[in-house]
Amino acid sequence: MLACKPLIIHLSEEHIKQVYDERPPHLEASCEQQIFDALIELRDTNVRQKLSERSRDWVVRHHGPETVIPRHLKIYAEALI
Repeated sequence: MLACKPLIIHLSEEHIKQVYDERPPHLEASCEQQIFDALIELRDTNVRQKLSERSRDWVVRHHGPETVIPRHLKIYAEALI
């Protein structure tokens, strides 16, 4: 996703809600037919480009240093108490 490549994956809504406030941009697929359909959809250059850009933006927002460092510092501080 950070490399601006579209992602085809199955993500459980339950697990996503435990970690993030929004779903990562991806094409949902949990079976062979859905994977095939997603690949067909990605043949469209515009779809591919938009999904790729949204994916990279999402990764930067959720895994960039402005987000990760404070979270890790909080965990470290709690572990030292």
